Amino acid sequence: MVSTTEGDHMTKHKEHCQRVFKRYDLTCARCLELADGASPREWRHQVLNAADVSDIHAHFTSDRHTSGGCGIACTFGEW
Repeated sequence: MVSTTEGDHMTKHKEHCQRVFKRYDLTCARCLELADGASPREWRHQVLNAADVSDIHAHFTSDRHTSGGCGIACTFGEW
């Protein structure tokens, strides 16, 4: 099987994939690719510019964030 992990055309796990660690769900297209030796995806590190760093610092020191106004889990800056 040929892996399609380039750009936005990545093969995705099926909606209810039953994979548990390396026990692949052989009814899932992505698991079949992994079982055939495809490389796992890696997190890509992002370089932030000065404006992004400033915005993130401002958010995490704001009253809204420190008072819990972001909700249960703040995801600010995870873009």
